[in-house]
Amino acid sequence: MPICVIGQHILDGKMVELEKPLLVMRKRQADGMNSTSYEVECIIKRKLLFHKRSKPIVQYSAKKF
Repeated sequence: MPICVIGQHILDGKMVELEKPLLVMRKRQADGMNSTSYEVECIIKRKLLFHKRSKPIVQYSAKKF
Protein backbone atom coordinates (compact mmCIF):
# COMPACT_ATOMS: atom_id res chain seq x y z
CA MET A 1 0.00 0.00 0.00
CA PRO A 2 1.61 3.33 -1.04
CA ILE A 3 1.85 6.00 1.64
CA CYS A 4 2.52 9.66 0.83
CA VAL A 5 3.67 12.09 3.52
CA ILE A 6 3.33 15.80 2.72
CA GLY A 7 4.38 18.12 5.52
CA GLN A 8 2.26 17.11 8.53
CA HIS A 9 -0.30 15.09 6.54
CA ILE A 10 -0.34 11.43 5.50
CA LEU A 11 -2.23 9.85 2.59
CA ASP A 12 -3.04 6.14 2.10
CA GLY A 13 -3.63 4.91 -1.42
CA LYS A 14 -3.34 2.11 -3.91
CA MET A 15 -1.70 1.53 -7.28
CA VAL A 16 -4.12 1.27 -10.24
CA GLU A 17 -3.43 0.18 -13.83
CA LEU A 18 -4.41 2.76 -16.46
CA GLU A 19 -6.84 1.73 -19.20
CA LYS A 20 -4.67 3.48 -21.81
CA PRO A 21 -0.95 4.11 -21.22
CA LEU A 22 0.29 7.71 -21.32
CA LEU A 23 3.46 8.91 -23.08
CA VAL A 24 5.78 11.63 -21.84
CA MET A 25 7.39 13.21 -24.90
CA ARG A 26 10.10 15.82 -25.49
CA LYS A 27 9.99 18.17 -28.46
CA ARG A 28 13.25 18.46 -30.47
CA GLN A 29 13.87 21.07 -33.17
CA ALA A 30 16.72 20.64 -35.62
CA ASP A 31 19.10 23.59 -36.07
CA GLY A 32 18.91 25.25 -39.48
CA MET A 33 15.85 23.29 -40.62
CA ASN A 34 12.16 23.75 -39.99
CA SER A 35 11.67 20.15 -38.91
CA THR A 36 10.40 19.12 -35.51
CA SER A 37 10.67 15.69 -33.98
CA TYR A 38 9.45 14.18 -30.73
CA GLU A 39 11.23 11.71 -28.47
CA VAL A 40 9.45 9.40 -26.05
CA GLU A 41 10.86 9.94 -22.56
CA CYS A 42 8.77 7.35 -20.70
CA ILE A 43 5.53 5.36 -20.75
CA ILE A 44 3.17 5.63 -17.77
CA LYS A 45 1.16 2.46 -17.17
CA ARG A 46 0.08 2.85 -13.51
CA LYS A 47 -1.07 5.64 -11.24
CA LEU A 48 -1.40 6.15 -7.50
CA LEU A 49 -4.97 6.64 -6.35
CA PHE A 50 -5.60 8.35 -3.02
CA HIS A 51 -9.31 8.03 -2.32
CA LYS A 52 -9.51 9.33 1.24
CA ARG A 53 -8.80 12.71 2.77
CA SER A 54 -5.40 13.30 4.30
CA LYS A 55 -4.86 12.53 7.99
CA PRO A 56 -2.86 14.91 10.17
CA ILE A 57 0.29 13.61 11.79
CA VAL A 58 0.16 14.71 15.42
CA GLN A 59 3.43 14.93 17.27
CA TYR A 60 3.41 15.85 20.92
CA SER A 61 6.31 17.78 22.34
CA ALA A 62 7.74 17.07 25.79
CA LYS A 63 8.41 20.78 26.30
CA LYS A 64 5.93 22.95 28.16
CA PHE A 65 5.57 26.57 27.16
